[in-house]
Amino acid sequence: MKTCSINVRVEKELLEQLQSFNVNISELVRKALRLEVESIRRQ
Repeated sequence: MKTCSINVRVEKELLEQLQSFNVNISELVRKALRLEVESIRRQ
């Protein structure tokens, strides 16, 4: 039972980290796309 509860805690922490990581990735992708569009418009 103890190991099970520890695993659940670890999984929750990992899920939270992954969710924030996904948000960061999407923000970086948006910024990169914006820069690409701007560079294309300049040409």
